[in-house]
Amino acid sequence: MSCKTGLEKLNLSVYITYLQFALFLCTMKERLFIVLTFISISLPCSGQGTSLTKLYIHQGRATGYIKELRTTLNPDLPIKISNGVNDGYVLVETDADSLGLVLHNGKIAYVHFELGKAYFYRIVSSSGIAYPTMSQVTEQEFWLGVYFTKARYKHYFLGKESKLDLLEESN
Repeated sequence: MSCKTGLEKLNLSVYITYLQFALFLCTMKERLFIVLTFISISLPCSGQGTSLTKLYIHQGRATGYIKELRTTLNPDLPIKISNGVNDGYVLVETDADSLGLVLHNGKIAYVHFELGKAYFYRIVSSSGIAYPTMSQVTEQEFWLGVYFTKARYKHYFLGKESKLDLLEESN
């Protein structure tokens, strides 16, 4: 997929003509400088694209009442993880570098991410703790947990500028 518009193609041909003319009139050092400058100007277009952070969240059936997540990007439309009866896991792709999680008391806790990276979480109930907790796990631990629980799957996109979209769901 090319990211050049008609105007950018015209500008590119002007740059190439200018480059050829400048190279004809210059010394070797000047030619090298012009070529490197031209390459650095053209690089952002070829490398463009949005990096999405991937959040994988797995919840087992035994964890009880946490069935959804509310964030500051989607306060009225929660990310549904599980129906409370079956195990569930979700993939949330986002272009945001942080998420504000809306807590039950109305306060907001911010979690920061590195764009383009994948994060794996598991919601678990521990003995002696009255409520479930969410822990970051390795990719291997996550997928083995999903495999052994036969969890249902949901795939969401949560954009900074757009609403929450459910992209895919398993039965």
